[in-house]
Amino acid sequence: MIPVELNLTNFMSYKRMDEPLSFSSIHTAVLCGPNGHGKSSLLDAITWATWGRARGVDKRGTGTDDLIHHKEAHMQVEFTFDLEGQRYRVIRSRSRKGKTGQSRLEFQVFDNGVPRSLTGETINATQDAINRALRMDYETFVNSAFVVQGRADTFMTKSANERKEILSEILGLSIYDELEELAREKRKGQNDSVKDIDNRIAFIDQELDQLPAYKQELEVVSAELSGIQSDIASCETALTQLHGKKAVFGLKSSQLSGLKEENARIELDVKTLDMQLIALNESVRKAQSLIEREGEISAGYDELVGLRAREEKLASAGQQYGALEAKANLVKTALATIKSTLDAELKHLTSRKTALEKECAQKAMLEAELAANKAGLAQFAQIERELEEKRAAYTELQQKKAAAEATAQALAAHYAEEAQRRSLFSDGDSCPLCKKPLDQKERTALAADMSQAAAKIANEREAAQREIERITRDLEALKAAGTALSEKARGKSGLQVKEGRLVEKLQALEKAAQEISAINNKLTELNLQITQQAYAQAEHSELQRLGLEMRATGYSVDAHNKVKVRLKELLIYESLRANLENAKTAMQMTQVTIGTLSSQKESKLTTIAVSAQKIVSLEQDIAALAGIVREIEQREAELADTKKLEAAVLQKCSAIQAKIDTCTALTKRKKDLVKTRKAAAKEAEIYDRLAFAFSKKGIQALIIENTIPEIEEEANELLHRLTDGQMSLRFVTQKDQRTGGVIETLDLIITDGELGERKYELFSGGEAFRINFAVRIALSKLLSRRSGARLETLVVDEGFGTQDEEGKERLIEAISAIQDDFKKIIIVTHLDDLKELFPTRIEVVKKRGLGSVATIA
Repeated sequence: MIPVELNLTNFMSYKRMDEPLSFSSIHTAVLCGPNGHGKSSLLDAITWATWGRARGVDKRGTGTDDLIHHKEAHMQVEFTFDLEGQRYRVIRSRSRKGKTGQSRLEFQVFDNGVPRSLTGETINATQDAINRALRMDYETFVNSAFVVQGRADTFMTKSANERKEILSEILGLSIYDELEELAREKRKGQNDSVKDIDNRIAFIDQELDQLPAYKQELEVVSAELSGIQSDIASCETALTQLHGKKAVFGLKSSQLSGLKEENARIELDVKTLDMQLIALNESVRKAQSLIEREGEISAGYDELVGLRAREEKLASAGQQYGALEAKANLVKTALATIKSTLDAELKHLTSRKTALEKECAQKAMLEAELAANKAGLAQFAQIERELEEKRAAYTELQQKKAAAEATAQALAAHYAEEAQRRSLFSDGDSCPLCKKPLDQKERTALAADMSQAAAKIANEREAAQREIERITRDLEALKAAGTALSEKARGKSGLQVKEGRLVEKLQALEKAAQEISAINNKLTELNLQITQQAYAQAEHSELQRLGLEMRATGYSVDAHNKVKVRLKELLIYESLRANLENAKTAMQMTQVTIGTLSSQKESKLTTIAVSAQKIVSLEQDIAALAGIVREIEQREAELADTKKLEAAVLQKCSAIQAKIDTCTALTKRKKDLVKTRKAAAKEAEIYDRLAFAFSKKGIQALIIENTIPEIEEEANELLHRLTDGQMSLRFVTQKDQRTGGVIETLDLIITDGELGERKYELFSGGEAFRINFAVRIALSKLLSRRSGARLETLVVDEGFGTQDEEGKERLIEAISAIQDDFKKIIIVTHLDDLKELFPTRIEVVKKRGLGSVATIA
């Protein structure tokens, strides 16, 4: 991964960048600036954008919100990098929202300069895509390309066992720990299976020991079952004989039931005939009663016919009356609408008149206010005259001041000329104008004249200056007086506006008075129309004509209603007359039917008497056969009990046979279990060997032992450059125990050309740093090669303060020597004397209000 461009927004101490930080022109550079100004924050931005990890942020993202700039709610980092000839860009952002916040991650690849999205459906999917492209995760990066502050000596300061553990982590050997644990779990699982199989075989052996007893018990129960089945056969033979006799009993019982049912049906028919005869006799009685009222029914029917004719005439007149009444109602509605309109207009005019009269009541007050306003305006005429006088006087004084200033300037120039003349006179004995030689007396006289002239000019100049000062004071006084008058004059415009409004209101009141007069005339006219009904004359005439026609029909609603009531009372005679005619016709037929039904009743009663004699005879025969039924019931109960016993014995036989069958199946199952146990025991042994192979004493120790020469070679090559060949190191992976045998270790032996072998702790800070640096670079190259990624960028965020001048120079030489191994090398330091030792500087400084600012120099 080769950094190309970095752009930060509200990340840690960086608020925002005017333009991204470009790494394109950098090969080897120093990242410098005072402590705490944000150097390491640039490196944190790269790791956070790429993996979501930085100082203080763990795998779960805990601490991410602490990276957001103080008092800001959102941060974003855009990181562009090249990888194997392809350009990529990562954009990661975080916002404080709610309790959990919100994160976003985008991954892009550039095709011909145009970004194409590689972003997955989730942040985890996108992160997996980034890791696959880089072929390294955060831990691999910070242990290879990124030498973080305080971590260069992590490997060296640990004990041998801890150092071996760290090397295992760097080499990714933790996978073998997981495989060892998995093998141990598998071994435990197989051992548990063996124990379970042993328990199941023991249980099967217990069951098989019972097989002889099961077979003996089956023989005893089978003999018992044969005796029971013999008893059942004898009982079934006796029952067959008894069932023949029972058939005769059943036939007679069936005949008896049939006769009883027939008698019950005939008796029901007799009851039905009785009810029909009662109903027919009642019909005869009602018909006879109706025939007796024949005179009353005829009179009522005749009155009904007469009233119907009268009602038809009244209905015809009522239709005519109703049509006229409907027309009259329409005319009345129209008149009511017209009157309602007149009443509404009357109400509106009255309301308008009241409002106008209320407005006119203010006329006297408005006239008084207008007079007072005019008086106020009159006072401003004097103020305006005074203001014009002050302005004229001010202009005149300004002119006088200008003339006085001109005079003062002329006198100043004249005075300067005189001074120059006097200076010329003092330099020689001749006249300064004509160059004529002067004696002492002439010189004295001329000097006196020149002094007198200069004094005169000075006096005139002072007088002109005093005049200017006086005029200035007068101007200030006039200006103050004018300002005061202007303040007083400002109220005039307000009074003028007020006067305009008052005049408009009085004019409106004049129009209102005229409108009131017009409204009074209209109100008088409307009241007269409403009182005398002098409106809608055509409608009133039509209403009067319709009233005359309605009276001419002679129709009376009350009379019509009385006829309708009487008709309703007489309607019963219409149905009674029809019933009377029907009763006369049906009475003879009903009497014939009564005779027929009576004959049928006598016949059925005779049949019932004959059947009763037969029922008595059958009941006697059935009583004689009743003993056979009881004997059959007794025999059947005995047979049922015997069959229950047979079922119980059969169930017992089946249970015993099931146990025997189970023993047979268990014998086969035991053979299968023995075979399975043998396979499980073999797998447990295999997993036990795998657990040892994956342990730290197995494959891990072999990998470390094979890796050590590679680390030693890389570290010593760089360490020789840093120490001019004076120092070298080697690792010891095994050592003898006092009690015998060999143990795994990872001791570090450092050889100094002058002092021989020494412990790491005995080296100075500068020497220890060189050793750390050499080992760190060696581990970085090893780790990058094993991850499948090319180590193209190296960042060293470690202090060089522990190095003396010679050590610093050797470190710079070492970095120069390895610069061809990396596309970019960035050294982080706060030391000013190191800035000039690198061709390019990335300078970081914190500015008030802007946060940290990074520039390339």
